[in-house]
Amino acid sequence: MHLSKVLDSSFHSDPSVLLSPDSTTPARFQRKVWISAGTLPLLCIGDIWRGGKLEASPDYQLERFVELQINESTVHLVKAGLNLDDKGFLLPLSEHPWHLHCTHSYCVMVELPGDRQLIIPCIELIRFYFGSSSGLITKLFLPPLQRKSLYGRPQFDPITKRLVLDLAEKISGASAADIGRMHLDPVAWRAAMHIGTSALKASVVQQSIYPQGFFPFEGETTLVAAGKWLSLGDRADATFLVYNLRSCSHPFPFRSLRYKVHTGFSRANGTASPHQSQGPIRTSASDASDQPIGERDASNSLTPKAIEVRLESRFPDLQKKPVWKDKVLASADATGHVSVLT
Repeated sequence: MHLSKVLDSSFHSDPSVLLSPDSTTPARFQRKVWISAGTLPLLCIGDIWRGGKLEASPDYQLERFVELQINESTVHLVKAGLNLDDKGFLLPLSEHPWHLHCTHSYCVMVELPGDRQLIIPCIELIRFYFGSSSGLITKLFLPPLQRKSLYGRPQFDPITKRLVLDLAEKISGASAADIGRMHLDPVAWRAAMHIGTSALKASVVQQSIYPQGFFPFEGETTLVAAGKWLSLGDRADATFLVYNLRSCSHPFPFRSLRYKVHTGFSRANGTASPHQSQGPIRTSASDASDQPIGERDASNSLTPKAIEVRLESRFPDLQKKPVWKDKVLASADATGHVSVLT
């Protein structure tokens, strides 16, 4: 992740000033930091951080792209530093210098009417469609991806389109709908698998690792996105670069979803606690008022910590479809016999 220091403090009253390259230090002075893949759901391009805490997530230029056709002929994988048919750079450095150190990273280009294009960085596509929980997105970055690491015992009624899933260990219910789409739509499953395999392929040949991402569906959708219009050659507002996606209208392939999560049951205090049968649970450190984002490689030695985050509704289709969970509690009586309560 690359960080640019904000120079123009007036962004609090006028976020549009951040669209100017002069609003931050030159891109060549960016600070490069390592983060864990599981942190990706919390991070959006263009967010403003101070002292390790999110301070602002500006709308920049908020656009709605109606009835986009998503298929192999309209969506293309490109690199951020592409010179499009010698017409000019898709992301001209004079207008958008912040990708200077990432020109070989991947984006998807979607054709727009009027010979214009929508550019979505693959890392943002991955964050939006698969970043519903750190547990899910971490699995995608650890190939080979296997269905059993995400869910099991799927049941789907093709008439009622009712889906039932058992979520795997350490998979949050927040990702149930995303996993349901991955189970029912082969396009979604291929998109999920490609994230880790593309990173692995680059690693094997000792290239810089820039994951590739694709839409988890084909068909029509309306996208709402925050970003910035850029010129292409001598044409103004020809390319819209997405900083973060806000909404996608494409429907999910089920009408209702019921999922099960499994937790252990503590006899000592009668409270549910995850994975009780596997030994004592590590607790995270208490919150501190000055927790910074450290400039160091993420490590397994760091203590896991659960953070509940309230996210905007990404998919309007899910607002009219019931998605609920059955909690399965494994309890033990005084004799040590285990019973399952649902």
